[in-house]
Amino acid sequence: MTWLRLAVLWAVSLFAVPSAWAGRCPNVGIILDRSGSMAQATDGSAPTPTNPAKWELATKAVSDLVNQHDGKFPMGLVYFPSTSVTGVCATSASFDIPIGYGNKSTILGSLTTVKPSGNTPTGDAISNAINEPSFLDAARKQFVILITDGKPCCMPGCTDASVLAFDAVSAVQRGRGRQVEIKTFVVGFGRLAPDELQVMNDMADAGGVPAATSGMYHYYRAEDSTALSAALDGIIKTVILGGGDVGGGTTICDDSCYSVPCGSGQICVSAQCQKNPCASVSCPAGSYCYTSGTSAGQCIGPCRDACPSGQRCVRGSCQASACPDPCAKGEICEGGSCRPDPACAGKSCKTGQGCVAGACVDDPCSYLTCPKNFACVAMEGTCLPLPGTDPHADDPNQMTVSGCSCDLRQGAAAQGTLSVLASLGLAAVLLRRRRSLRS
Repeated sequence: MTWLRLAVLWAVSLFAVPSAWAGRCPNVGIILDRSGSMAQATDGSAPTPTNPAKWELATKAVSDLVNQHDGKFPMGLVYFPSTSVTGVCATSASFDIPIGYGNKSTILGSLTTVKPSGNTPTGDAISNAINEPSFLDAARKQFVILITDGKPCCMPGCTDASVLAFDAVSAVQRGRGRQVEIKTFVVGFGRLAPDELQVMNDMADAGGVPAATSGMYHYYRAEDSTALSAALDGIIKTVILGGGDVGGGTTICDDSCYSVPCGSGQICVSAQCQKNPCASVSCPAGSYCYTSGTSAGQCIGPCRDACPSGQRCVRGSCQASACPDPCAKGEICEGGSCRPDPACAGKSCKTGQGCVAGACVDDPCSYLTCPKNFACVAMEGTCLPLPGTDPHADDPNQMTVSGCSCDLRQGAAAQGTLSVLASLGLAAVLLRRRRSLRS
């Protein structure tokens, strides 16, 4: 049973699907309406301590979004009307805070100082925003989140509403038509008047990611702070996880070195490329260099022989162990056998990591190369012989093999390991292997 379990572990390690999608993370640009009407409460009345202004609620919701998702994807922010260009309908030529990583403190600081004022030049704001240089990156998906409390309006009495509505929808459509497509989520905040629904729906449809494709509301309707937070949360789940659970599901994007390989002589440790401690270490034949990523490189031997009862081989030496076999990723040794770790239930880690006690940690197997016919035990860095192979075949201390068996090891045995694991004769091979190690 011991060697059968090892065979299963090798098969899982060879064919495991990476836990994180290797695609680059999307760019997310937030276009935030700061027009004078945002100084009103969500019902259009004057704000009170118990009925805060839309601006207060909107900036808190955006702050929460940034706090929760900082570092997960590139973000940027622009206000309209502009905070830097004079005029009640002026718009910034680019994002106030360009899209990228590391913007958390800048965005949060800005949200505490900017105040609502001016009219609603939605179309011009979108037209300028989609020219953000980051949106030219064809390796990423591109998204805009438009948060506004009403229809575009600049002239007194909104006599230009129909023209500006057309401009706003056209700007959203231009984003979709660019060589690198930009999709726009439209969030309507507060209680919108009936004559405002059409332009909001038209923008949502033109953006390519409406909240609904039929019914009265195609845009993300947020009439209070709770609905606004829910809308933004739903949008981020759509952008990052395709409907999954941010932080609890399998992240489908990754810009770290877990997906983007490090350069020669480097390894990925805690999502950062660092010098490989084994790069300058030369190990004798039949051994390998082990590092945890942060420890110095150390030459150790693979596990070639069985250990006494109550022990198992860990990184070349016999150690006391309640379990006779190494446990797989996400398992713990309990009661003498490997069982799923409850703390790791539903936990998804990036490629090159595994779950230990509920936390994702780096797998040392990502940093080492086992000798021929040996495979690495995940999360441990132990090299154990593949079932059906001779652990002493390449042992410089016991080079006793000769004859045709040597030829088999050099050719068919190495290439046929996977087919042996998949065959109906697996049990017989493993039993023979077990007897030979214990003799």
